[in-house]
Amino acid sequence: MKFRAWFFICGISVAVTASGDGGIAWSELRLRGAAIPIFLGTNSEPAAVIRVKNMGKDFRRMGFFRIGLLPMAVAEDVTVEFRRPEEMTNALSRAHNWFTPPGNPRVAELRRVVFLFPDSKITNRLEVARVRFAAKDEWQLLDGVLLRTPNQTTRGSSGTLRVAGGGAGLIRCNTDNGTAEFNLFTP
Repeated sequence: MKFRAWFFICGISVAVTASGDGGIAWSELRLRGAAIPIFLGTNSEPAAVIRVKNMGKDFRRMGFFRIGLLPMAVAEDVTVEFRRPEEMTNALSRAHNWFTPPGNPRVAELRRVVFLFPDSKITNRLEVARVRFAAKDEWQLLDGVLLRTPNQTTRGSSGTLRVAGGGAGLIRCNTDNGTAEFNLFTP
């Protein structure tokens, strides 16, 4: 399996269990304090940096029941920092590829996620309690969404984020007043 991102592990422990096909058994992956740069093309500067405080195994839930036969990889306290504005949509698509295990795009979940633009004119900030990978080009935003722009702050219960295609960066957020749409990459 060929990885498209370099791993810089800054933490205490890393345990990777190889699966039978030479890939990674994502539900067994454990990371602490990792910074994963996303490089695009031949540029020596990363387009984005994903910081993960803790990544490990949890189990799918049905209601309040945890199903022990359905493990999944969970990353907690995730920060996605977009470094190069001209490549944000490609960086978001690559981040999706890094987090999505091959063959089953619904086995990974992100918790307490923040999207930032530290070196850019874009001052938008998106905070989400949980992210699930619904489809190849869309993420589900669950259990609380907070979008801060220079002009307003929007809170919602859930929503979606397009990560690829013509509408990359488009957020649809379910608020008390209906559905609101924003583009994460618009200053």
